[in-house]
Amino acid sequence: YVDFIPHSLDDDLLRNVAPRIPLAMVEEMLLFGNAQDIATRLQPYAAVGLEHVLLCDMTGLVYAPEETARLMGELGKLTQLLNQSPVR
Repeated sequence: YVDFIPHSLDDDLLRNVAPRIPLAMVEEMLLFGNAQDIATRLQPYAAVGLEHVLLCDMTGLVYAPEETARLMGELGKLTQLLNQSPVR
């Protein structure tokens, strides 16, 4: 994200630190994947009372334009999956 998101941190420092961040930690903090992956990760929260979720689609920040165009449909699929569950 160093090249895409405005920030005041040193670019070289971020590029040096990023590879040392464990993927498991990123996976705990963020929901990413296809629509079904994300809906599945939200289900345990719905089971204990989650009723609303706010989504931020970052596809356009991390993929090339042609790949972004291909993936943009996933947000619509996710919306449909969530509308079929208690999560809104």
